[in-house]
Amino acid sequence: MSQRRFQVMFLVCSEHAEDWQRQDFLREIDMMKRVGAHAHVVSMLGCCTLPRTAPVCLVVEHLERGDLLRYLRDHRQALLQVL
Repeated sequence: MSQRRFQVMFLVCSEHAEDWQRQDFLREIDMMKRVGAHAHVVSMLGCCTLPRTAPVCLVVEHLERGDLLRYLRDHRQALLQVL
């Protein structure tokens, strides 16, 4: 069986986060579970949502070119010319 190698990002919501921050992070994880795999959406590879004593963790595929907001800002002028 061939092994596929790729980079991942490990996102953590600290155990010291405010309740609203933890709930927001858990909602993001839930949304990613519902979206599932899609060619144009960052894929969730795993998560850990243990009780309040442990941090909530999310593992996603690494974006080689950065996040969408940074891409749009970096390419604003070129994108405006297309429109």
